[in-house]
Amino acid sequence: MQAYRAFFALLDWTLVDDWQTQHSKRGRHGHPVSAYLKAFLIRICEGMIYTTQLRRFLLKLPLLVIDLGFQLVLDPRTPYGFDVEQSVPCDYWLRQQLRTLDQGLLQALLHATVAALQEEIPGLGEIVAFDVKHIYAWVRENNPREHIKDRISQRASTQGRPRLPGRRQAEYQPGAARWLQEGNQGVPVGLRLWRGGCH
Repeated sequence: MQAYRAFFALLDWTLVDDWQTQHSKRGRHGHPVSAYLKAFLIRICEGMIYTTQLRRFLLKLPLLVIDLGFQLVLDPRTPYGFDVEQSVPCDYWLRQQLRTLDQGLLQALLHATVAALQEEIPGLGEIVAFDVKHIYAWVRENNPREHIKDRISQRASTQGRPRLPGRRQAEYQPGAARWLQEGNQGVPVGLRLWRGGCH
């Protein structure tokens, strides 16, 4: 839990609070947007695929639920003074919040984080270089056609028919092609050429 506190401290959550103030409606307010964002970041860090996994994870850590900022449903009978099951949103509502997150808010939060990192680390983001040798190595290793001998040969014939000597070549040609090569000028009625064949 201390690691997540340190991680969340790196982000500028005032942007999220200001955004929620501008977009909040009158009446009863639900959980803060920052609580959902922190929960979704935990889901990414923990490698969870499903929202049900995230909710089960939060139910096991009541103190983390407090740090995330969810509105607590007080219950003096519980060890921590609130009902964790009622405080953490249900699976459906977590999925709904994830689908409807404002992309502009996320971009602003990321941009502010990058700007803060550039102030701490001089020269960050000025030069970007990638080594892609490992990508080529992976492709060669996992491509079954890579080990075929002469897979790409410049000497390979690109013709569709074999070249046969003399009379055999003429016999191999379709009837219409032979008829046209004999010097006939006209095409008799009823002769239809289609893909080089006579029908």
